[in-house]
Amino acid sequence: MSPSRWQRAQLNALGTTRSTFCFVYSGRNSGGFVKGATVLRILLIFCISIAVLAVGSAKPSPTPNHVVSRIPRQPVQSTAIAKIGYSKRRHILEIEFVSGAVYRYLGVPPAIYRGLMSAGSKAQFYDFNVKGHYRSIPIRPLQKQPLPTKNYSD
Repeated sequence: MSPSRWQRAQLNALGTTRSTFCFVYSGRNSGGFVKGATVLRILLIFCISIAVLAVGSAKPSPTPNHVVSRIPRQPVQSTAIAKIGYSKRRHILEIEFVSGAVYRYLGVPPAIYRGLMSAGSKAQFYDFNVKGHYRSIPIRPLQKQPLPTKNYSD
């Protein structure tokens, strides 16, 4: 039994002939083309499954867990802030606190940086104009200091 006119149209639309598509089409009965379509679906599901497994098992690229700062910071007179740095091109403000913690603030306009540098109280300016207003990234978070142990032998 040869393929029906509809099946031949489908084979022609795929750019194939019966000889190159014979593993899918079975001429034994009229349901042979449906069986071939089922084989194609199973093959497609298998290929997608392999691709998903390959992507899922891929190891993430080795990226550092910390940000390396190349923005120079200047020492400032403040009770809470030790150094301040700013990138005009990228609008990034970096603040190093006297505790040793360093934070990067993104999208900070130059006017805020100038205001911080000229403020009489840099810590107060920071609290009211920077902290909580811009996205921050810890460059060097505050390290918890171990509590001093008491020596009871004295």
